[in-house]
Amino acid sequence: MEYPQNLKEAAQVAADAVERMASLGITANPQNFTVWYAYLSGHDDSFVRHVDSMLAKKEPFDETQCADLYAAVLRLSIGEKEGTREAAIDAVGGDLERAIAATTEILQQAGSDTKKYGETLEGAGGALQSAGTAEQMQSVVANLVAQTQRMVEQNRTANESLQQSNNEIAELKIRMADIRSEALTDPLTGLANRRAFSERLSDSMSAATKDKAPLCLLMLDIDHFKSFNDTYGHQLGDEVIRLVAGCMSAKTKEHDTAARYGGEEFSVILPAASLEEAKEVAEKIRLTVAGQKIVRKASRQTLGSVTLSIGVSLLRPQDSDEDLIERADAALYAAKHAGRNCVQLETDLVDDAGARNVA
Repeated sequence: MEYPQNLKEAAQVAADAVERMASLGITANPQNFTVWYAYLSGHDDSFVRHVDSMLAKKEPFDETQCADLYAAVLRLSIGEKEGTREAAIDAVGGDLERAIAATTEILQQAGSDTKKYGETLEGAGGALQSAGTAEQMQSVVANLVAQTQRMVEQNRTANESLQQSNNEIAELKIRMADIRSEALTDPLTGLANRRAFSERLSDSMSAATKDKAPLCLLMLDIDHFKSFNDTYGHQLGDEVIRLVAGCMSAKTKEHDTAARYGGEEFSVILPAASLEEAKEVAEKIRLTVAGQKIVRKASRQTLGSVTLSIGVSLLRPQDSDEDLIERADAALYAAKHAGRNCVQLETDLVDDAGARNVA
């Protein structure tokens, strides 16, 4: 979302935002100010229309509605970052292509200059043999010295240009790696995103198959999250998602991959882990999350805690990515059906058609 760049215009929008909040009886905290500044800036039509529809109802803005509007602004910002990231990838890719092309041109020119110098040496050899006088020999040697000096200067220039191009390519590679890392990271939690999860699961399965090593997958889901979100608002819902992500990161190792699979669902790839070892990790995550108290920052009101249902699958010979995910997902829904706030292994599964209807 773009905001006014002109200082006078920005100050006017800020003053209007404060005045609008006061007229609506809305607390002038940073989150609410962000909402009304974004609305009055008018740079996102869908957001403006959404707020207009709420204003048309002429109903008071309660804390939940304000939190939802703030969450909407954050989602707009995240969406714009995704577009900016794609543009940055294109820009860096173009710069990298140009740097490589420049390096290729330098090398081609250096090769051409070396070829010409070789021809000069060959010609000088013949000229020296046919030289009849001392003056003719001196002329040949003087020309050879001049050509050698020219070649030395060309090599120096080429080496400097190559060093510059190599430095530029190295910097661009670092920028590309940073952008790729961002593209594989969930912006809300800092965990691996769905795309990163898919890549790492495929790589981990290939490595496990090659090494004849075990590999387990956890699928995790926050219990009753929709109800929590509807009751307390998206902003607090986002805080809960971040809390779960933090607990997952704290209870997994560096070579594991903790990911946000989508919405309130998460996953963990556990290389070299047996079912029992994977269950132990799952239980640690579950207990850590259940032990956290959810507190509304504005009022310091304690809202209790949230729990996780977790399913665990073990890699089998000839498994595809979808096979492993499907069994972990089935175990997850079995955990839901078993009363939630528990861990189910794929070996615990029973044929229960109703399990997948449990939210």
